[in-house]
Amino acid sequence: MTAFKLFFAALLCFGFSPVRAADRVEFSADRIHGLFVFVETLAGNPHRSIDLKNAFEKSKFNTVTSKQKIVEFRSLDFVLNKFLEFEGGLPERNLGNAARSILVAQASFSKDLDDFRERSISIIPMPELTKLMQILRYFEPIYDAFIWNPNKIKLQKIAIEFKTKSAKWKINDLFGRAAKFYGAQWPEEQKFRVSLYPIPAKSQHSSAQAYGAVESVGVVIDETDREGRFGVIFHELCHSLYDSQPLSMQKVISERFKQSSSKFSRLAYGYLNEALATAVGNGWAYSKAKGNVDKAEWYNDEKIEGFSRAIYPVVSEYLNSPKAIDQKLIDSLISSFEKVFPESNLEFGPALTELVLISDGVVNLRDFRSELRQTFRISSMTASTPINDDETLKLIRSVPATVFAIVTQKQRGQIDTLDDVFKGISEHLELLPPVGNFLGMFDVGLRKVIILVVDDPALVPKAFKIMGQKKKVEKLNSFVELKFQP
Repeated sequence: MTAFKLFFAALLCFGFSPVRAADRVEFSADRIHGLFVFVETLAGNPHRSIDLKNAFEKSKFNTVTSKQKIVEFRSLDFVLNKFLEFEGGLPERNLGNAARSILVAQASFSKDLDDFRERSISIIPMPELTKLMQILRYFEPIYDAFIWNPNKIKLQKIAIEFKTKSAKWKINDLFGRAAKFYGAQWPEEQKFRVSLYPIPAKSQHSSAQAYGAVESVGVVIDETDREGRFGVIFHELCHSLYDSQPLSMQKVISERFKQSSSKFSRLAYGYLNEALATAVGNGWAYSKAKGNVDKAEWYNDEKIEGFSRAIYPVVSEYLNSPKAIDQKLIDSLISSFEKVFPESNLEFGPALTELVLISDGVVNLRDFRSELRQTFRISSMTASTPINDDETLKLIRSVPATVFAIVTQKQRGQIDTLDDVFKGISEHLELLPPVGNFLGMFDVGLRKVIILVVDDPALVPKAFKIMGQKKKVEKLNSFVELKFQP
């Protein structure tokens, strides 16, 4: 890892000081953190509470000036979403963080906006940082009056309650067992900080995200299900443990999935991070706090819900032992996924959880990536163009994910290049007519290759919509003609 990237990796943990091993997780109500999340929410971040956004839009604070400031914040998306990759991990793990994530973590430790500005220097360029601070300073009094001041005392009490209850639930032991299970490199002295921010009472939607050693958690002020929220918090904590696995552990997991002869192994691998976090957090940790397994829905996704429920017994056994993820467990996970979802091999969703998106250069991927994400739950996506470029082939070889190739009819000959990686894949196109729109999904070894051929790039979003509606192909390794409504 370069010194530059080490600097950014260290930023996520900046503000921590050595602590007693007996106090591994802390809960805190942080105003500046809440302010930053509040502005993100107003700007339409899909991972934030829609109820908070709706409440603001109905308030007296939703003025013309406020709307303009939200537009200005959105203009920072390119800089805030710039990804800072960390070297040393497996390509498919995408170890690293967006600048936005680092700022969210730094906001957790910031006493005020001046302090936040100091902590944010060099994370994004100075002109953009200046613009960001101007936006935050505008919204600061609005946030204080609308959200923070009315809920501050309640939120602080909730933070204290979580500290008390989590000690009763033996969170240090749970944390240690989970770290053991994941094979994580998490030092004893490193605290995991849970930064709480308020969401108005009677809201139906909250959110939580982990950013390294910091977790951002929205708390509906009048909610009383502390065990349920604890399960969500522990779920996100598990993502951080997964990300902190050393390269040796990453390889053990990756290689076992690759060595499996099951056609479902890569599909299961694509859901692994989320399914494990759900089984451990919403399942095991919740049960330790509540005394019984939660019968309500754990995760609002059919595959993750079903997969995590299926693997819960064996995962719990490992956690209670405690034992680390090993080859035997991975084989069991693959088998469980195949039994629960026997038709998933035909479905687009599982294949697209991790993908390499490529095009002929005529199709501009920048125009369509967001629409693809809106249609399917995608955990990682890398892109390259054109298909017949050496860098594209290098990417396909280095990232063992599903390949989604989009070509226009006039450039479909570029698919021939893929034969260097996926032998014989171009033969399937030879039978297609020179005009028309076609879609096919192919099994090549243990990998999926999806090919979309269109007459006009403008038809690509319509093809995504059809894929979302159909959900699966009737038959693998062949093309079907797409007929679009006028």
